[in-house]
Amino acid sequence: MEIKKHGQKIFVFGVNLLIVALIICGIKDRDKNKIVFQDKSEENIVPVNADILELQNEIATDRENKLRDLNTSPKDIKQENITTTTKTVAPVSAPTRKTKTS
Repeated sequence: MEIKKHGQKIFVFGVNLLIVALIICGIKDRDKNKIVFQDKSEENIVPVNADILELQNEIATDRENKLRDLNTSPKDIKQENITTTTKTVAPVSAPTRKTKTS
């Protein structure tokens, strides 16, 4: 008797579980397709010219040298003590009005 009483609720719950399972499978398939596309696009990258590789290597080594120089001998930071004076004006508060409550 209790199963017949709640049969419709159990059926709707089962259908909802199936829908959630289908959505999860769809999301996983979509993510797999994106990953496969990204892998294929990375494999097909070929430099146009050997000069480009040389320039990229020069830029990379120059950047590494600059970073190494900064790490070994960082520039001194000069601190200047500056005193500033500001004038503040306190706002004048308006007189409060009392209202009658009904």
